[in-house]
Amino acid sequence: GRTWLVVGRSTSGRTVTRCATARAAVVLSGIGGARTGCVWLAPAGMTVGDDAGVTRHQDRTAIVTGGASGIGRACAERLAAEGARVVIADLADGIDVVKGIASNRGVARALTVDVSDPIAVAALVADTTTSFGPPLIVVHCAVHQFLSPIEEVTYEQWQRTQAVNVDGLFHLTQASLPGMRQARWGRIIAVASSTFFVGARSMTPYVTSKGAVIGFV
Repeated sequence: GRTWLVVGRSTSGRTVTRCATARAAVVLSGIGGARTGCVWLAPAGMTVGDDAGVTRHQDRTAIVTGGASGIGRACAERLAAEGARVVIADLADGIDVVKGIASNRGVARALTVDVSDPIAVAALVADTTTSFGPPLIVVHCAVHQFLSPIEEVTYEQWQRTQAVNVDGLFHLTQASLPGMRQARWGRIIAVASSTFFVGARSMTPYVTSKGAVIGFV
């Protein structure tokens, strides 16, 4: 399988960003006006339209952590639109996303999962495999972040941020790779942040975690 790195999104119009490996581009297309964005992955240099790849993930299964809102929701909706069976793994309720996907004739389910817990992540992958087949696409969008001057951050807050943002990616990768290797196909997508390159006031734990995600990829 390949690991893809997403470093940003477009909230108005369409943007193409090179991945760190230079083997792919991340195409970010506006959905629902200017309020959201959707990640669409394509080979580097490929030109894609809004209706490109409508069924390119037909009969594949995808897991999207943090899929109940934001970038994760956009990823889940796009993958479902392209034919994938999608499992939304989030601490928040993802039923509205599932209903929206179903209304467009897609297939999805939502599970409550704490990605910082390796046992919970292993159960997520096992449950997904039983219900839909082995997840060959996994997108790690689950995130923990907050605003605080570094001198006021507690160690527990620091640990929780790294546990969700970094450990969650580690657990998800370890749990899903065997199925991908057996299928001889797979995609692991890690969502990073441009804040690692430009900095962000009062977000040191979050920015640090996104730097670790980049290093992981």
